[in-house]
Amino acid sequence: MQIIDAIEYCHSLEILHRDIKPENLLLETKDTSMMSLKIADFGLARVLDTDSLASTTCGTPGYVAPEVL
Repeated sequence: MQIIDAIEYCHSLEILHRDIKPENLLLETKDTSMMSLKIADFGLARVLDTDSLASTTCGTPGYVAPEVL
C-alpha cells in the first residue's frame, strides 16, 4: 500500500516518475515493525503539463512492455 500512496502523492503534485521498478524502491530500515518505503531515481521524471501528453518512450528495457520496444 505504501507504494500506491507514494505514487499517488507524486501524481497529486503533477509529477510522473516514469521508471517505477524494484531497484527504485528503497526500504528506510530493516526493522519490519518500522518499515518505510522510499521511491528513488527521478531521472526520467516529468512534471505533468496539462497542454501535452507524456508520450516519449522511456524506462528500463527489461521492465518495458514488448510492444513498446
